[in-house]
Amino acid sequence: MLQIQLTIAAIAIVIGVAITLPFMESGANAAPGNQKLCPVMGFEITKELFTDFDGKRIFFCCSSCPPDFKKTPDKFMEQMQEQGVILEDAPA
Repeated sequence: MLQIQLTIAAIAIVIGVAITLPFMESGANAAPGNQKLCPVMGFEITKELFTDFDGKRIFFCCSSCPPDFKKTPDKFMEQMQEQGVILEDAPA
């Protein structure tokens, strides 16, 4: 009987970890440099198009996005923070 209870407890722990792991990997626990989408257009970024702002490197999808970002950078930075995006540090 004890073995069945321990098996059920182990299964419950595994299921609990599997359910919560995706949430734990986002936001503050995400790896630095997890930006995948352009903050302006929302499309996939390219590492060749970027601007540095406030010590961080922000990547974009196309050449028309950096000028739009620079008009209201705080708005885009706040949106990315709310989405759990962790930006790469800009080189010193």
